[in-house]
Parts: sequence; structure tokens; C-alpha cells
Amino acid sequence: MRTPLYLLCIGLILACCAYPALATTPIGGSVGAFNVKCPVDGATVWFDGEEKGKISNGMLMVPVYATGTPYQTYRVEADGYEPYLSMLPASPSGGQIVDLEVSLVKSPIGGQTGTYRFTCNVQGAYVFMDGSFQGVIEDGALSVPVYTTGTPFKRYSVQASGYLSANGAIPRAPSPNEIVTIPVNLVPRETPTPIGGDRGAFLIYCQVEGAMVSLDGDSVGTIQNGEVFAPVYVTGTPYRTLKVTASGYEPYSASITQYPGKGEIVHLYAFLESLPPATTAAPIGGDMGAYLVHSNAEGASVYFDSDLKGQIANGVLNVPVYVTGTPYRTWSVVKSGYATFNGTISTYPAKGETIDLQATLTLLPTTASTTATTTAATTTAKSPLSAVGIAGALAGLALFGMAARRR
Repeated sequence: MRTPLYLLCIGLILACCAYPALATTPIGGSVGAFNVKCPVDGATVWFDGEEKGKISNGMLMVPVYATGTPYQTYRVEADGYEPYLSMLPASPSGGQIVDLEVSLVKSPIGGQTGTYRFTCNVQGAYVFMDGSFQGVIEDGALSVPVYTTGTPFKRYSVQASGYLSANGAIPRAPSPNEIVTIPVNLVPRETPTPIGGDRGAFLIYCQVEGAMVSLDGDSVGTIQNGEVFAPVYVTGTPYRTLKVTASGYEPYSASITQYPGKGEIVHLYAFLESLPPATTAAPIGGDMGAYLVHSNAEGASVYFDSDLKGQIANGVLNVPVYVTGTPYRTWSVVKSGYATFNGTISTYPAKGETIDLQATLTLLPTTASTTATTTAATTTAKSPLSAVGIAGALAGLALFGMAARRR
């Protein structure tokens, strides 16, 4: 009597053990990766000054811990090419891979160069020129070589966590082999105290003045002097996504992985990439300006007066208008499941000018269907058994049957 019972138990144990062994586990656990793609094999990649390797077969995979201190910048260099510098997007989560596309530009032969030398009292401060990231202050300075025949830079911005941003005009372009020194003294900021209730705050930095900032679609203001301060309730639902948009720049979006406690300030950085010059010819028949409509409702339809102008994509829609045409008076943004946004148009763009419009749509309350909920729960609860697990169970039952026959 005992033998069949033992055989049955062995079969069931084999089945149970086999299934977990075949379960799929994301590679690396809490490790994600940046995949740096570059067409120049042999180019060297640095993250925050740490050399990470060389491009091979057009790419380099750089693993990073999802729970570690995030890297902020990356640099790619190769002989005969201009160095590539940029800010890193949000760190990948466990098992996630984030692609970084790098296009190296060949250095002009025989061009004469001068140098801007930024000196600063804050180690690790970020330096921008005309909105383009140039590097990090190390040992009190950063040298930025430039071609003397190139388009001169106009303005600079230097930013660091815990300090007020320093912005100013670049005095002049350097002559060949000349060094133009730009001294910068960053002033520590006074910690602002959020008013009322249990509150913390996000301090969001961006190099583009006037850029519009939102958290989970809620507008928190525009970038002024390189930053915007956004108080939040620590007892509220945590924000998950930061989005920054500006005319002439790619929209920026990143996950929020750190949330402030009471009286605490969390620093977030957003770097906007310039859009390539438009290649589409302007319509014939008059000078044009444009409206750039920003909205949290992806895919929403935009109307000027009663004319459909298109749908929101990546948080924005560009609406060109003739500056000599009859001015529009009203605009609206419509999407199913949201309350319609209506606004009036009080300013009209001049030739070549873009005017930003912001529409934050509110979700309408909905009641979930009981049937739909039950169906979804039933579907997601199912889990396929492995072939080995099923085979183990069948083997156990077969052994049990054979033993029973012998009796």
C-alpha cells in the first residue's frame, strides 16, 4: 500500500520542482543598462568622467544599478571627431535598456580655435552655452574650445544642486589660440519652506528659459533663471513622471524615482535637445508664425475656432498660421474621457514667432464595470504550466497506475 503513495509523491515533487526551474527571470535583477549607439568603432565612452569602454560593432552596453546613485552626464570621443557631450536621461529600471544615439561630427581640417575658460567655486557644476551642455566644472574650471570662424555663442548658464543658477552674456568670441576667461560665482540658495501642511518640494532645473514643466500632466510653472520650484504634499499620491516642453526643442520626459519627505527638497534635472531645422518648405502666399500647443492629453484633438488643426503628439502640436490672415479668437482641446479645455486667443504671432499655449485636461470620473473587472482578473490570474512540470505530473500518475496493477 505504501509503494503507490511514495511513487505518487515523487511524481508530484518532480512536477513542482520543474516549474520554478523554468520560470523566466529578467537578467540582472536590479541592474538595467544604457546602450550607447555610435557609428564610429573605437570611440571611447565616459559616464560622469568614468571611462566605460569603447564602441564595438556600433554600440557599447553600460550596465547600471537601478538602485545606485544615477549618472548625470556622458561623453563620447574619437580621434578626428568633435567630442560629444550630453546629459543622461532617467536611469533604467531593473532589466530595462535605454538607447542613447550618438552622431559624431568630423573635425574640420586646419580650423583655428580659441577657448572659453569657465572658472567656478562649485565642483561638479554644469555649464551650458546657448542651451547646449558643454561639460562639468572640475578642479575649479572647465575649458571649452571653439572654432573662431564658427557662429559665436551668445549666453551661458552654470547650474549646481543647492545653488542659484548663474546666467549671463558671453563677453566676446576668442581669437585664434586666445583664452577668454568667464568667472562664475554660484551663490548658495536659502532653503525655501513650503507653506501649509506636510509638504516637500521638487526643484527642477532646465537650461531653456520659459520651458513649461508638468508633473503627471499637472502644470507646475515655467523655467525662470534655469529652474522652477514645485511644492508637493508628502501625504498625496506620489508623482511618477516629469515632463518639460519648449518651442524648438524635443519634449523631455523622465520617471520620478525619488520623492521628497516633509521639508525636504529633491533636485531634478531636465536637458532639452534642440529640434533639427525644419526641412518642409513654408506654404506659398504669405509670412507665417505659429502656435505651439502643449497638453497632458496625448492624442487629443486641437481646434482653432472650429477648425481642426491636428492631434497632440509627444505632448505638443505645432499650428502654423499666416500673420496676415484673419486672427483666430478661440481654441479648444478635446479628448474622450477628459473634460474639454476651452481658451481664448489674445495674442497673435509675428513673422517667424512662436507663441506657446498650455492646456491641462482633467480626467472625467468613471465607474468600472463589474463584468470587465471579473474578466480581467480571471485572465491575468492564469499562468501557463511548463512542459517539464506537466510531464513530471503525468509520470507520477503513470507510476501510481503501474504499481496499482501489480497489486
